[in-house]
Amino acid sequence: MKNKKLWIFLFFLLLFLLALFFLPVKEIFQGNVLRFLQDKAEENFIFSAFLYLVLCALAGAFLALPGITYALIAGTVFHAFWGTILCALSASISAGISFLMGRYFLHDAIKPKLEKNPYIKKYFFSG
Repeated sequence: MKNKKLWIFLFFLLLFLLALFFLPVKEIFQGNVLRFLQDKAEENFIFSAFLYLVLCALAGAFLALPGITYALIAGTVFHAFWGTILCALSASISAGISFLMGRYFLHDAIKPKLEKNPYIKKYFFSG
């Protein structure tokens, strides 16, 4: 498979577009996100927890927003116990996504820039 990275990227792009199609994105971004999540948490806890995890994991990985934002939303919507669990889980998923993006998609772009620094080159790229 010659263009493996391209196919993996296209797969994740398709997965993201499918998520946008099935999740109520229009309702989320046209109104108040916090009020929407609170209403959904009262109606269906599992759906709202899944929605929170998906939104915070993707926003943390792609937008690099501060984690305190997600912690405040989780605490407000899901209260202390479930908010802590969901916030930790979404932060872990976001870190995993960021690692995979760096490892497989950004490695070729960043490595030449890091090799210009003599200390980084000496300790990480020699051997």
